[in-house]
Amino acid sequence: MARKSFQEKLQHSGDLPKVEETPKGLMLLAPPLAYDEVVREIPHGKVATAPDLGDSLARKADADYSCPMMTGFFLILVANAAHERQDPDVPWWRALKRDGELNPKYPGGIDAQEAMLADEGHRIVHRGDRAFVDRLEDVCATL
Repeated sequence: MARKSFQEKLQHSGDLPKVEETPKGLMLLAPPLAYDEVVREIPHGKVATAPDLGDSLARKADADYSCPMMTGFFLILVANAAHERQDPDVPWWRALKRDGELNPKYPGGIDAQEAMLADEGHRIVHRGDRAFVDRLEDVCATL
């Protein structure tokens, strides 16, 4: 059996979305395509962190928060699917990890994401082998 493409994986939603009761409140389990949609909303010149993107989806679903593990996994899936189909309408490079960190699991790793962000005017600072968008509070989108 042939391996599924990232695009095929992006289309698979299983029994999602759903909202589950947890000790921390109502948690949204959103499908991959919901993350694809919210990433498309990040405007040029701005960025958004994974928690902010998950919170945006949770608010739309009347949930308290979204599953952080699924958020991280699905953002990687969105990035790879958009890269695979060469879709410039999904600015995956603008979706950052917590605290503005670039994601080494995105297509091309940190170097590719850094180059794309720099092309949009963002300054990247390095701390060891990790990289972050400088002045995150000034460039973070409100979604």
